[in-house]
Amino acid sequence: MIFSGLGRTTMVVRVFLFAVWIIARDTRTGIRHLPVSPVEMGRSSGASRIALPTRLVLPSALPEILAGIRLGTVRGIKGVVVGQSLVSVIG
Repeated sequence: MIFSGLGRTTMVVRVFLFAVWIIARDTRTGIRHLPVSPVEMGRSSGASRIALPTRLVLPSALPEILAGIRLGTVRGIKGVVVGQSLVSVIG
């Protein structure tokens, strides 16, 4: 990252690389810890393949997803600060 410069593109890539892993991990955790009974109820009541994830799984996992976004944002900002500090020291 240091060799690619100080432009906006570099900062966006740095924030993305620092934040995406936390957001993905928390999203996966929220979906994995979803109770089985609502999913089974949705399937037995005839929910389509599109309606089940969009109307049941995603809203149920939303607290974990938002926590991941919050933590990812903080980590992305830390990444920019650390990156800028390293670039200013190195040259």
